[in-house]
Amino acid sequence: MSSHRLVALALLGLSSSFGVGCSSAAPNVVVSKPVAAPAAPGPAILASRARAYVWIRSGGVATTKVIDDEGRVLDSLDGIVLATPRGVVRVRSEAVAVPTEPCEAFDDRGDPLPREQWYPPGEGESTKLSLVGPDGTKVLAEVSLDDGANEVKHSAEVIASVGPYLFVRESTYTYACGAHGFSGASAKVYDVARGEEVAVEPGPREAEALRKRAVKALTTDDGFDPGDGQSEVQLTQTLVDWRAGSLAVQYQFTAGTCYACSDGAWSSYTKSVALDAPGLPRALAAHREVPMAVKTFLEKNPGVTLGGFTTS
Repeated sequence: MSSHRLVALALLGLSSSFGVGCSSAAPNVVVSKPVAAPAAPGPAILASRARAYVWIRSGGVATTKVIDDEGRVLDSLDGIVLATPRGVVRVRSEAVAVPTEPCEAFDDRGDPLPREQWYPPGEGESTKLSLVGPDGTKVLAEVSLDDGANEVKHSAEVIASVGPYLFVRESTYTYACGAHGFSGASAKVYDVARGEEVAVEPGPREAEALRKRAVKALTTDDGFDPGDGQSEVQLTQTLVDWRAGSLAVQYQFTAGTCYACSDGAWSSYTKSVALDAPGLPRALAAHREVPMAVKTFLEKNPGVTLGGFTTS
């Protein structure tokens, strides 16, 4: 066989194997299947990677970010959510209508007018603040009025948290058909881990020293007479704040005064002053510093206000 024929046969064999030339065999084409994108991590994976639940305020709205050890956001949740040894607990806020009453009206001689000519009932609204978690629902705050008022405006909110401690403040305005309305406030600290209200206050000696400072500060204001000293000045609220990665505490002291002299910080007939605490209360001592994961998150989100955090 000549060399030309051997070359021709070799070329024919190559042509057949690649599906070209005169052969009618279907081309040997391999189609690649699309590769699916990795699935998002499920709740169990997220929970295993979660380092802290950080709740923040932005534009007056509270949200909770679930972050890992590097401060990266794993999940974003509406409202305030806290991690506890028994599971996740959510703060629920509900608007509740409050019944109100009309105000009696009188004519120019002081005689009562018929009921249909009385002043109509005013607005009545309240905030019901609750904790919802594995143990059910626990009501933290709701308005309670024995006598109907013409107008009621009640608010309740978590103003901050330190570890398992929720700092709750309530404010209530009522108008009962008198010369003017009345505003009053209250505050409490609730331990979500133990499921009970607790006292977060200075020790006796520290409280006495702070009270003396409060008397001196309030005496400089018009409308306040300290009288015999400190019996009229009371500790009304413990205030907490996160400053530059550390916990700061203030104590608010309040004294009675005239209606026109009130500063509105506590009630319609009081004045108050907030004083820096010389040290942290015993209950908060273990939460002095912000964990590194939370610090990293805050550095990445400089426009938010830290409300509190719990570690998982």
